[in-house]
Amino acid sequence: MQELKDFGLNSYESKVYEALLQGSATAYVLARNSKVPAGRIYSVLDSLLVKGFISCHDGRPKYYTAVAPEIALNSKIIEQKKELDSMQRMAEKLAQN
Repeated sequence: MQELKDFGLNSYESKVYEALLQGSATAYVLARNSKVPAGRIYSVLDSLLVKGFISCHDGRPKYYTAVAPEIALNSKIIEQKKELDSMQRMAEKLAQN
């Protein structure tokens, strides 16, 4: 789980993502399986959607699926590299002044 925190996921997000790696599930099942409080499950799922770690399948009830780790984690690595490149350019620009 610590590894997922290194990729920007908090404890609840990590638990839900790991639960979804076992297979698609509804919010209710995810709350039960991941031991994330039911009152927090939707905000955690929304956060994971925004971060690109899961997808949502519309219907009643909605089902959530984990994005494959190699895709989700590589996407975060690329995002971090872009951010570091931007910081390096700013540092070089400041150093020239």
